[in-house]
Amino acid sequence: MILMLREKKMSRPPALKVLNFALQGDEGINCCAKFIDVYGLRSLFPCFMKTPGKKAKRGGFSEQEWVEHVTSIISHLLRNLSGSQLQRLMNKFVEDDHLKVDRLVELHLFYLNRAKIVDREIMEEKSQLDQIDEEKDNEFYMKRLDAGLFTLQRLNYIMLSIGTAGISTVLDRVRQLLNLKGENLEPVREIMQEYADSLGMIKIKLTKKS
Repeated sequence: MILMLREKKMSRPPALKVLNFALQGDEGINCCAKFIDVYGLRSLFPCFMKTPGKKAKRGGFSEQEWVEHVTSIISHLLRNLSGSQLQRLMNKFVEDDHLKVDRLVELHLFYLNRAKIVDREIMEEKSQLDQIDEEKDNEFYMKRLDAGLFTLQRLNYIMLSIGTAGISTVLDRVRQLLNLKGENLEPVREIMQEYADSLGMIKIKLTKKS
């Protein structure tokens, strides 16, 4: 799989799809450790930093699907790694003057804008309905996921994980970039809290300062 990612050909989309499946959940813990041991990060992060667009589509992926798989893989690694292996992953977001944090915020803003658009559409549709049952509510939620909320949740999970890992410069960089666009960390909290609520988890906290 690692070699397929490095080849930068049409084999990359299926390789990302297989890795996404292999690294997830408790069953993926050993695979995540192995991925780090064979220097998989060297092949993964170029996929994170640049989306091939139409080339990805020819390989069977849309641009959104590409980002979805890459961010899901990073999320699996953050959940399943520990110790020095997790630190190697965290260091990727600090190197090159936080270049990968810049990319993370760029993607966050893009998918946040898409989420806002579809939320407005849903609110307009709701205003024209007399009653919204559970089935319709689930339909709206699936529409939001398909429009990019799923990817946004993965991006925000990554942001939350690296931002609360004790590396103060990461959140400082995130705040700086968001402020330049007139945004802050509140949408990150809200989106991740909604996701946590759906899983029955505890409240999401970053820091008091946003």
